[in-house]
Amino acid sequence: MNKIYLFIIIFFSLLFNSFGQYLHNSNRQAKFDQKQTIFTYDPRSDFRKIPIIYYHQTPSNFAGIIDFLQAFRFTFITMDDLYNYYTFNSLLPKKPIILQFDDGASDIFSIAYPILKSRHIKATLNVCTYFIENQSAPPGDPARSYSPLSWLQIQEMVDSNCVDVQNHTHNHYNLTDLSSAQLDSELVISKRILEQRLKGINVKHVAYPFSAYNGFVMERVRALGYKTARAGGNQEDGTTNRLQTGMYTTKAENIFALKVLWTVYDLFNDQSKGSIIPNDNLLPDVGFSFNSDEGILGWQTVLNGNGSVSFPREEGYNGEKCVKITRTDDTNQTYYISRKVPLEFNGNYIMGCRIKTEGVSSARFTCIFWKPDLTTIAATTNYVDLKGSNDWRDFSFQFNNTGYYAVDIRVSLYNSTGTAWFDEITFKKKLCN
Repeated sequence: MNKIYLFIIIFFSLLFNSFGQYLHNSNRQAKFDQKQTIFTYDPRSDFRKIPIIYYHQTPSNFAGIIDFLQAFRFTFITMDDLYNYYTFNSLLPKKPIILQFDDGASDIFSIAYPILKSRHIKATLNVCTYFIENQSAPPGDPARSYSPLSWLQIQEMVDSNCVDVQNHTHNHYNLTDLSSAQLDSELVISKRILEQRLKGINVKHVAYPFSAYNGFVMERVRALGYKTARAGGNQEDGTTNRLQTGMYTTKAENIFALKVLWTVYDLFNDQSKGSIIPNDNLLPDVGFSFNSDEGILGWQTVLNGNGSVSFPREEGYNGEKCVKITRTDDTNQTYYISRKVPLEFNGNYIMGCRIKTEGVSSARFTCIFWKPDLTTIAATTNYVDLKGSNDWRDFSFQFNNTGYYAVDIRVSLYNSTGTAWFDEITFKKKLCN
């Protein structure tokens, strides 16, 4: 009997302990949820927008493009991932994006591949097999001037697990101009060559040459066993919709006529309206606030000289986490943390934070604007120099965006020794002028 009582006591002790821990965790989660203001996502998977960006040759600013996409926390997925999402409703990571290269230009190996490999990013290479086999422009695109990859280069990229090879037909003909037999030949021969020449690939997806397709082409692609087909900027009637909003792949689209974005610029910009496309699983919210639970989510730390950047608890304005920057020399320009935020054209914004300094001659918060070409940034004069003060002080400024589409928010020590604490960093769009 004593053993029974002991068992009952232990059982209820464990039960109440677990329940108490549950309440504690629930309260912490509720607090976190209340403060989680940086990123929001639509859980309704059918409304998820998945951008596909493609190139023929590697842009000269490719590293900057990848920097930008990673700063906005995009996750690179493959066409298999997309197909499984469509067909089996499989899960995708937050903010998925697909990066593709068409044809097989040699600069993909020399320029893009090292960046993909170092960042552990996977891209899709849609190969025109005539171009690689014959090392010359294909019959369907005789004016092509750039040089082709070799099979050895493609195999190395495949082996690195950074490049997924798929089909872009053999001769690069406009498929809508071909007979049924010619169309089948284009799709069958190219698939056979790819799988014979390359180890470890399974060709299941195709990108239409010239983005050209019609109902008959889609039906033959389906009948030949392909899982998806990417169309591009052209519609079935041959017209382009590059200036039209909504160049994203969703479950509402035909899986054999997947849309693409032409450039990273189009990812953010609705050219027909001169404005940034609203957040819908693509962008972080236009506004954000730094707080103790979010920590450094979305922030990048840059260190020059000697010192440190930390995020200590119990030192913030409200006794919680804050940003603490300490420098022991002023030989380099700045120590800072930053994060990139999308902007709406002609939008009015306000940035602010609380700052406490000790022995500092120049602590700043600054806005650095991204230009549409992503190759350069332009610094704004909207910054505040802060002298040393042992008390928390509020600072803010406003600006109107006149043509940039992202801003790099920075808090820093600038050519100064000492210590600065930054807390309650906020950036938001004003609802009215």
